[in-house]
Amino acid sequence: MTIKLALKNMVPLLFSYLFVGIAFGLLVVETGYPPYYAPLCAIFIYAGSMQIVLISLLQSHMPLWLLAAMTFFVNARHIFYGFGFLQEFKAMGWKYPIMVFGITDETYSIFCSMKLPKGVNRDNVRFYITVFAYFLWLIACTIGAYFGDILPSSLNGIDYSAIAFFITVVANQWEQLPTRTPIYIGFFTGIFGLLLTQSDKFLLPAFCFSAALLIIFQKNIKKVTQ
Repeated sequence: MTIKLALKNMVPLLFSYLFVGIAFGLLVVETGYPPYYAPLCAIFIYAGSMQIVLISLLQSHMPLWLLAAMTFFVNARHIFYGFGFLQEFKAMGWKYPIMVFGITDETYSIFCSMKLPKGVNRDNVRFYITVFAYFLWLIACTIGAYFGDILPSSLNGIDYSAIAFFITVVANQWEQLPTRTPIYIGFFTGIFGLLLTQSDKFLLPAFCFSAALLIIFQKNIKKVTQ
């Protein structure tokens, strides 16, 4: 039952993980690296956007310390994701490190929006989603690297699957949440961060502003949701 529910809730992220992972595997081979680089990156880095950026950085011979620092900042948003589940993950015992390592944009969105029947262990469902998503990403990267030559020559537009996924999640939250204040905060801080940086580096300041405002309005939000 738990595994079935985990797989059911994973359906929205299937295309995002599969298409982007395959695209990464293809990119690895097309840039001249051996195919096994793709699954190795998936195993030890497990960061979709950073893995794709990593290829160009490796070609530019960037120092490892700088590469590590950039990886941290690109994925710093996951720190904010973890704050919301920190106590719940800690209570999961030996699963705690796996949950911390495995949280992504997509799994975080599913954790926030999924509805489960009464009596189902939510922690177990989250654990299986995290593990299955990790192996799905690994398989997708491997397919792209080793079997990319039999796939269609053009994969233009596959990145839209990730955008469509998050639009669906936001729409679901819009209908289910008793207050839409967090959505408004995320929307306006995202615009503010974009205007402030005027680049693709707006995520970190936007998350900082969002976190600050959510802390300020925390009591009001809790009153509405309780």
